[in-house]
Amino acid sequence: MAMKYFCFFLSCFLLAYQECLGALRGPGEAKVIALVTGATGRTGSLVFNELRKHEDTVEVRGLVRDRQKARERLDCGECEEADGIFEGDVTDPSSLQKAFVGVHRLVILTSAVPIPKEGKEGEWTYEEGGFPIDIDFNGVENQLTALTRYGGQHGVGGRGSPSPSPMQVVLVSSMGTTEPNSKLDLLGNGHALFYKTQGEAAVMSTGFPFTIVKPCALSNAPGRKMRLETGRHDGTKWSPPLISREDVGRVVSASVLSDVVAKEKRLWFDLCSVEGTPQEESELESFLISAEWGADSKRRRGERDTHPNTYTYTYS
Repeated sequence: MAMKYFCFFLSCFLLAYQECLGALRGPGEAKVIALVTGATGRTGSLVFNELRKHEDTVEVRGLVRDRQKARERLDCGECEEADGIFEGDVTDPSSLQKAFVGVHRLVILTSAVPIPKEGKEGEWTYEEGGFPIDIDFNGVENQLTALTRYGGQHGVGGRGSPSPSPMQVVLVSSMGTTEPNSKLDLLGNGHALFYKTQGEAAVMSTGFPFTIVKPCALSNAPGRKMRLETGRHDGTKWSPPLISREDVGRVVSASVLSDVVAKEKRLWFDLCSVEGTPQEESELESFLISAEWGADSKRRRGERDTHPNTYTYTYS
């Protein structure tokens, strides 16, 4: 019995001690809470694990549909809520609240994924409830609504500490959205690129700072081997139009970690890679800022390159 009371009082003491530390930390030092949705995806897992390297300043959460899959792909221990892993479905708004409470940075890496149509070689479809309209449009809107309702904009962050930052949205979309009814857009009768564009518009309409990254074809090659370049409106002809998922993850993570980008910028750009010296991590903030509209003379003059849309649609 004595041991039982001792454990009880010890737990109370530790809880009070943690609260005192939070109070002593001060408003300027409160952690930013970043939520990565689609965290078990091939790109989402890279972003989640990269942000976890910065847990001295960022509290990282992941929204997943399958906790067991998270245990296999993420560096999250038991992958329970205490470890920052929340189960939810972006097509079900009622499942999102717990993950979104206090969030300052929303990183959207959810995406509809086509699957081969059974018994129909060369034909594609999507899972029921997993079409682009469900994930890339309605799912994005559900996430933005949850961020607005439950996020950290009311001045309260994790454990009731003062909110350190306004909210930011980072969305990974795709190149190729300027070509209506392309073969890729019509794949599986999903109109994937059309609904990705609608998701982009929804992000822009929130009024929050945002970074919308539209990569060319994604590869699983190691990152940090190529030089990154940005463009706009599918207007730059890269050959081959390929970028490593790891490099996309680096750009996304840099957007979250940069105070200037996260708090002030509204960025929307194509992203690809070319032969050349890869940017160091310390250069990615300036790289992002340079992608802002009007950041170079060609954009200021309103010029653009033209070329046939030859990009392969890719899934995050």
